[in-house]
Amino acid sequence: MMNSLRMQIACLAIAISVAAALIAAFVPDVLYWLRDYLFMASLPAQEQETLRKLTEAYGSCSGIVRSFESQHGIERWNLNYHAALTTVIVATALIGGALAFKLAGGIAAPIIGLSRAVRAIAGGSRDTALLPPRSGPREVGDLIGDFALMTESLAAADRDLRLRSNGIAHELRTPLAVIRARLMGAKDKVFVADGVFFDSLLGQVSQIERLASDLSMLCDSQGIGFSLERAPTSVDDVVDAVIHCLEPMAEEHRVDLTRQSRGRVIADADPARLERAISNLVENAIQHAGATRVTITVEDVGDQCRIIVVDDGRGWPVSDPEALKEPFVTGDSATRERSKRTGLGLAIVQAIARAHHGSLVLDDAAGGGARATLTIAKSIN
Repeated sequence: MMNSLRMQIACLAIAISVAAALIAAFVPDVLYWLRDYLFMASLPAQEQETLRKLTEAYGSCSGIVRSFESQHGIERWNLNYHAALTTVIVATALIGGALAFKLAGGIAAPIIGLSRAVRAIAGGSRDTALLPPRSGPREVGDLIGDFALMTESLAAADRDLRLRSNGIAHELRTPLAVIRARLMGAKDKVFVADGVFFDSLLGQVSQIERLASDLSMLCDSQGIGFSLERAPTSVDDVVDAVIHCLEPMAEEHRVDLTRQSRGRVIADADPARLERAISNLVENAIQHAGATRVTITVEDVGDQCRIIVVDDGRGWPVSDPEALKEPFVTGDSATRERSKRTGLGLAIVQAIARAHHGSLVLDDAAGGGARATLTIAKSIN
């Protein structure tokens, strides 16, 4: 409790007040006694005895005693008394000031260090180490601890920003390099600007557009711009639309695409966003799982709807599939390059699930392969 800044200041103020009160109450009497003692000691033995008898007979404040003391030069001791009293008052002020200065120094030192660290952080540094003081007010220690947490958060945000920026740069570099090479080849008459040539360029542009769209959706999902156009939606109909759209891709990869439903499920959802999430899961299973069968199951679970996408392929490419929900994280770089993946598909699915008050869980299927479980709330209040 004594580590509280408020308590320390209050205790110091009380101590100084008590000291001043004691000085005012007792120091004058002590100085009077000291003056009388020194005065008595300065007198010859006979006069000391005379003064002692007069004091016993008439009292120290009687006129006779005062007259005797005045005749023997007590005035010079009065001057010393005033000087001593002034010295005591000055000493008390200095001691109180020193205590206050020491307390202020203990408070100011870590705050000065914190101020320097703040300026360093503002200048771009994230390596500022500021340890909590071993002693001092608890509030200052808490402030420095909170500052350390803020610095760690800023450093983590910087690292995340660098990783994401590198991921975006990597995704843009390949299509832009292809476009540049094709255009330079056309300029040098190496390529013929025919339909195939323009289709190739448009394919690279489409890849960039998809990356931009994915990034926009992912950024919106983390801010105020991600809004749902909710309506009573048949989840089974959405799944059927996804299957119809992806059937050509499934046939190309020789994958049997089927749906299982345990009752018709109606949810208050955004059908376009929901279709995008399911499409990402199914497309991921078709293109990258090496599967022969992909099954989509729709389940009605109380106040939630569960969409399960299971394949019989080689499983997730990493030991912890939950890591794949982070942007730009993929387990197979070779497959990623061949398929023009952006590494944002599962991150977008998770964002859509959260917007629907749900979740995305990635784990292994019971009979081998991979399983993705998308859960959404049937009603969002």
